[in-house]
Amino acid sequence: MISRGRRRLHRRLTRRLVLPLVLSLAATLGFSACTPATPQVRIEVFGDSLAYQAAPYLNYFFGHSGRVNTKNQIFAATAICDWVPTIGREVDPHNLAGYHPNAIVMIFSGVALYPCMKDAHGFPLRGQALVDKYESDARLAIRYAALAHIQIYFASTPISKADANNYVGDTPIGNMYASLAQQYPGLVHFIDSAQAVEWHGHYTETLPCAAFEHCSGTWPDGTRTVIVRSTDGVHFCPVPEIFFDCPTPMPGAMRFAAAITKQVLTDYHLN
Repeated sequence: MISRGRRRLHRRLTRRLVLPLVLSLAATLGFSACTPATPQVRIEVFGDSLAYQAAPYLNYFFGHSGRVNTKNQIFAATAICDWVPTIGREVDPHNLAGYHPNAIVMIFSGVALYPCMKDAHGFPLRGQALVDKYESDARLAIRYAALAHIQIYFASTPISKADANNYVGDTPIGNMYASLAQQYPGLVHFIDSAQAVEWHGHYTETLPCAAFEHCSGTWPDGTRTVIVRSTDGVHFCPVPEIFFDCPTPMPGAMRFAAAITKQVLTDYHLN
């Protein structure tokens, strides 16, 4: 779980480091400025540590329209099964304390740490068993969304360095999310947000930098670049060995969040 002190640091870093960059990215990607209005769309985000690092950018891009209210249910190393009971309560029309979102966004990379992702012998699920468990739990979340007549989005996460030679485009978890969208048209949506932090579907530690970014490196062909992945090959913080509260802007997290929010806002005609 994320400590209260870590949350405070997260808020300070967001104000000091994140907002100046997302303002520039918003203009670059076509997020229009407008006069803030009363929030009309309620979006609830569930996710693991990748969602945690992307959260400041998600909050900004969703809130930029002035018509979105967001709630984040995010903790490191969690899986869908850790949140299914919460999702059921949040969308239950009989629960007066529920958030009752118009849409749910799911950002899970496939971690198997907590008890609900372990087998009968207490070992973390792996391989196809892990994918099958994620799919089963995703279907439970979809069932709750259907009963509440709300939309549910599944966002793919970028390929990790450990799997760089195994996959192109999306991981098995991402492909499973895409198949669910095909099975439940009009209810389930797939966001291929992984591609925003990959190079033509492949794992990469760096990407070409945008005009407003401070470039930190150069490719052999002379292309100026920024770091988009952590040294662990999973997260987004460009500072070595920091995987949660990053002390600098995170170009990878910003690109990842922009891909997610742009699709949701487009679907709701809010950008």
